[in-house]
Amino acid sequence: MIRKVMFLILIVCVVVLTTATEITWAENKDAPRVVQMTVTPAPQLAEALKYQLLPEFLDQTPGNAALLYHVATAEMPNDHGELIKKMRDWLDMPIEKLPQKEALDVISNFGQTLYQLNLAAHREYCDWQLPIRTEGYSLLMPSLGKFRILGTTLALKARLQIAQEQYDEALNTLRNGFAFAGHIGENNPVLIQDLVAIGITRLLIREIENFVQAPQAPNLYWALTSLPRPFIDMRNSMETEKSMLYIQFPQLRDIETTKLTKQQALALWNEIVGLIGGNSEAYDLDEKTADFATLMKLYPQAKRQLIVQGRSPQEVEAMPVVQVVLIYQLQQYNHMADEIFKWFSVPYLQARDGLEKAEQHLSHLVSETRENMMRNYFLDILPALGRAYYVGVQLDLDIAILRCVEAVRMYAADHSGKLPATLGEITKVPVPLDPLSGNEFIYKITDGKAIIEGPDAEPKLALRYELAIRQ
Repeated sequence: MIRKVMFLILIVCVVVLTTATEITWAENKDAPRVVQMTVTPAPQLAEALKYQLLPEFLDQTPGNAALLYHVATAEMPNDHGELIKKMRDWLDMPIEKLPQKEALDVISNFGQTLYQLNLAAHREYCDWQLPIRTEGYSLLMPSLGKFRILGTTLALKARLQIAQEQYDEALNTLRNGFAFAGHIGENNPVLIQDLVAIGITRLLIREIENFVQAPQAPNLYWALTSLPRPFIDMRNSMETEKSMLYIQFPQLRDIETTKLTKQQALALWNEIVGLIGGNSEAYDLDEKTADFATLMKLYPQAKRQLIVQGRSPQEVEAMPVVQVVLIYQLQQYNHMADEIFKWFSVPYLQARDGLEKAEQHLSHLVSETRENMMRNYFLDILPALGRAYYVGVQLDLDIAILRCVEAVRMYAADHSGKLPATLGEITKVPVPLDPLSGNEFIYKITDGKAIIEGPDAEPKLALRYELAIRQ
């Protein structure tokens, strides 16, 4: 049950955290997200790196940021539920409709929280020290919900400052927010926490969309370009996902060489199926359960497989039936996990097709084993990790396409407000490529507007900016 709960949380993170933002949809829900912008030309700053979206080295202070983030959550007002609902409603409305005085009053309730968060954002490192190796699937992470609230508060504060044309103050707030999101993903072994970090970052990016539309807003091309790529690195958490089964059930690491008694093998089976199957306290295998029938059906096939691998028939027959089946199913799981996790070692652009095929194979295998009454519980804990990888790269797409917007604003400032006919006309700064396709972003001029699009295999997840120059 614990694993199922954790996987549901993962799905919620992907869905909720990537959509709780200001989004203008076309009538067709399968159309790209369309952001209509009216922008002022803005030249490259004489001091290109004047503005940054992460604290600079000289502004950092020694210490572990994680401790102060926990202090920040402890300082949150106790009755913040209604406040959060208001903040989310305000983030869903156009910035010009933001009730500024009321928003300021709500943000003031988080004064001590934001003070501690500012201190944390300027710490030189962040180490969450999560006990994943000992807790496994049972690891509790109550802070993640509070982190989402902190991200929402920062986004609203930045929006209010942008609405009031307090650009330096807004950039300070955004800088704290990007540092906070980056810290959530730093030294982190848990995929769910990475997804929370991505969701918070995407909230902040929506406020950068507002920032670049504000009158007299400075150009943020180099501030965006200076961000790490990928902004949230999932390698640690993917490595943990790959190891999680063996963290939870260390006995499995030696199951092919350990001699188990019938009782020991049965106890291990009950523990595994009880936890993964969602009935950890009441599960108890006996001859009347469906799983016993599965065991007996799988045993001849599992026995043949072990003999083919070089074991003698006598050796296999001396093993408990449950152990033979566990070895067989674990080998099936290891092969499938290897086919999936190897793709996280290469850039998403190169991994996409292979990862999709591996997940299709997994889906087919799970369906086949269940239809044949030969269910492999190990396969149930391999979620659709490709979606999580995709969400991380989509964040990098959001940043890249905003760099294109700022490059266009820079070009317009140097050409009397004229839009470039193609992105190739922009030569002062490098124009980024679409990280999902590896190609240039689609760019065209239509009805006096610059259209910049990030194509995607799923249209409803694609992105389209429509830029008009403020007259």
